[in-house]
Amino acid sequence: MAPADRAVVVVALSLLYLCRAIFSTEFFSALTFAEGEHGCGPPSEWEEYAADCETAVLQLEDPDCEEGSSPPCESVFSLNAEKILSQARLFVEQRRFPFPVDDHNTNEELAIGYVLIGNGLYDEAIKHFSLLLQGDPELVSAMYGRGIAYGKKSLQDIKNADLALYELSRVITLEPNRPEVYEQRAEILSPLGRISEALSDLTKAIQLQPSARLYRHRGTLLFISEDYVAAMEDFQQSLELKRNQPIAMLYKGLTFFHRGLLKEAIETFKEALKLKSDFIDAHKSLAQAYRELGDFDNAMESFQKALLLNQNHLQSLQLRGMMLYHHGSLQDAIGNFKRCLQLEPYNEVCQYMKGLSHVAMGQFYEGIKAQTKVMLNDPLLGQKASSEYLKVKYLREYSRYLHSHLDIPVAEYNVDQDLPGNFKNHWAKNLPFLIEDYEEQPGLQPHIKDVLPQDFESYSSRRAEANLYGGSSRVSDAVQHIWVSAQLTHTESYGSGHH
Repeated sequence: MAPADRAVVVVALSLLYLCRAIFSTEFFSALTFAEGEHGCGPPSEWEEYAADCETAVLQLEDPDCEEGSSPPCESVFSLNAEKILSQARLFVEQRRFPFPVDDHNTNEELAIGYVLIGNGLYDEAIKHFSLLLQGDPELVSAMYGRGIAYGKKSLQDIKNADLALYELSRVITLEPNRPEVYEQRAEILSPLGRISEALSDLTKAIQLQPSARLYRHRGTLLFISEDYVAAMEDFQQSLELKRNQPIAMLYKGLTFFHRGLLKEAIETFKEALKLKSDFIDAHKSLAQAYRELGDFDNAMESFQKALLLNQNHLQSLQLRGMMLYHHGSLQDAIGNFKRCLQLEPYNEVCQYMKGLSHVAMGQFYEGIKAQTKVMLNDPLLGQKASSEYLKVKYLREYSRYLHSHLDIPVAEYNVDQDLPGNFKNHWAKNLPFLIEDYEEQPGLQPHIKDVLPQDFESYSSRRAEANLYGGSSRVSDAVQHIWVSAQLTHTESYGSGHH
């Protein structure tokens, strides 16, 4: 292909300055992009740490441009085709593309294909490699490059994943002792749910050439499979080969957390923070471990550190709000959920917990309004309904029931008799709201007012007790039944939205 012809596919290239850049000495493994000196993890999971990654990436810069020059340096891909060719030649000289051959011109053509992949022009890369394969059907590097390009497009169309697997399997047949190809195939298999096959490929890659990255990758899949003991062993192996990996340390801590080994989890999260003091997910996970131990103060301190690093960190706001709710600090909890919903208006967990918190304070109008918003988030066809979506109908019905009985002494009605026997049973089991012959509770009645906020701090201790526990107080009646609601609607404190 003449240089003039190449201009058609390279003139529009623009460089993506991200840690997930493609070109690396490990030949385009997705986890390799995250294999920096500071142990950065898969970019799909750890976007906020991309700037900290120091990958073995070929920087696509103009080799003739000096920093601080005038005019300022431009991306190579904003220049002409000759600059692209010079970059491809640099690839060839440094042998920084996979499966080079003896012929210099062929290597240059292959390098151009990988330049196209690196800039996200996957269709052009596929066409380029296909032309090369027409001339030499056994050109392994072209097969591998085309497989990578199809793999990058696999999120758009499942057919691309099948094509990627086909190409990578051909490469393995011709080059069965190259660990990076097994890892690349595993990265296509795992999003398809073919975890056991992906694990088999990673095990083969480890047998061929163990590395910290491969152990971490396999450990992550084992973690997803909930095999926490095996996952912990892999993360430990990874850390022994390369200590400075805060993400591997975090995941090791999470394997302890999910096994109920909270003290071990706390110590491991602290180790992750020694490696990376501004690691938000480690602060957040440490807070959750403290919370599970009942150490509210240390949990609050860790959540605060996470939010000081990023005041818009959604999961920290959500989880701190849930902790405050269960601690009884309802107004503070609502503040966290409101902030969460400002950042993500359709967050079901925050919307559900905001509604629950309002109801627990006797603010039924605001509570039911928030609950109704969750009910409107119908799952798409084939999509699994969220836990909050399944529970919210029960909560709304129970909230209506409580509101309609606010002005009735608690001794004069019985929730167990007034609601069907299956109501609490189905609610506790998180079953869909399918109760035979159920009659909906009446909507909010304008003449029944919400419970007014009580400022017990301004009362004497004896008067406060009388107001809180007095048998004739509508506040007392509401509190007693809302407490039952809180027990029934105990939301999973760690699982929601953590990974």
